Amino acid sequence: MADATVRPQTAGMGMGPAPSPLAALVLDCEDMLYGLAQVERPREDTLLAAVTPDSDTTWRLGHYSMWKKDDYAEYVPSDGSWGEIVILAEDHPSPGADVSVRRAQQRTSAASSYTAGSVFRKNPTFPRVKIARFLREVVDTQLWPHVWIRTGRSLTWSATARHYALNALDFDVEEVYQYNLSSTVNFNPFPRGWWEVVTDVHSGMQSTGRALRLHRIYDSTKTVYYTARTKPSSADLSTLPGSMLEMLPWGACWMLLGGTRAAPRRIDRKRVVTEGEEESQIFADASFFKQSFLTMRDDYRRQLLTEKKPPRNYRPLVGRRG
Repeated sequence: MADATVRPQTAGMGMGPAPSPLAALVLDCEDMLYGLAQVERPREDTLLAAVTPDSDTTWRLGHYSMWKKDDYAEYVPSDGSWGEIVILAEDHPSPGADVSVRRAQQRTSAASSYTAGSVFRKNPTFPRVKIARFLREVVDTQLWPHVWIRTGRSLTWSATARHYALNALDFDVEEVYQYNLSSTVNFNPFPRGWWEVVTDVHSGMQSTGRALRLHRIYDSTKTVYYTARTKPSSADLSTLPGSMLEMLPWGACWMLLGGTRAAPRRIDRKRVVTEGEEESQIFADASFFKQSFLTMRDDYRRQLLTEKKPPRNYRPLVGRRG
């Protein structure tokens, strides 16, 4: 497999566990790019004979007449994960003969084996490995700093320390507080002047380069809590809120269509978009996906900012020095 974040490839096996978040998003993108009907998607074929090991370059596909030299064949597991892409080194010979292929094309890795019946897609305009790459790209370049994840963290106060390293993905702090002070169960936020976020901290002092500096606290015997703004990361999509995951396919389709001059056949209620359609329509589709993504992102940002408004009837404690 090209990416270990989905799961190891199990070519030719039955249905496994539920798709990972990334694999499920790939399926969403395929629905949006190709359409739901099978006839709208790239042609598929199956292996007639098992392939093993990963160095095997003689394959036999079922519909030999549809395969020509320099065609790509992409393994497409049903769970939405992505697999190896091979390129045919020759026209597929007549039935009963093998065709020579070159393995591990387009940033994929050679699988250890395939069983007979494994499904391969012919010349996909948007290979799954590329869709997955653009989904990760949206997370890492298009979400932050516009939207973020709220993460609750804590630290133990030390009389000898005033700087506390922030997590590597925490780029800001919204609130610092303590609770359950003086035997009362209360939420006690620190006034803004009691703390600050310090950036460009020397690596010898704080490894992440950012630190929370505490000037005062309410109670030196109590844990200090803070709410961080955490940068979304494609390294683990399971940590992203559902509202954030829902916007990713729209951003990925925008970037995929905006960077290609050929589109697969797509059907909507009003028109048919065919292979090789003129650029203006393709970029119109890209613009539609872009605007949809930006609208969803802006709506989510407004939600984040609205949720952060402090209670109107709350007055923070004052006075006690840590």
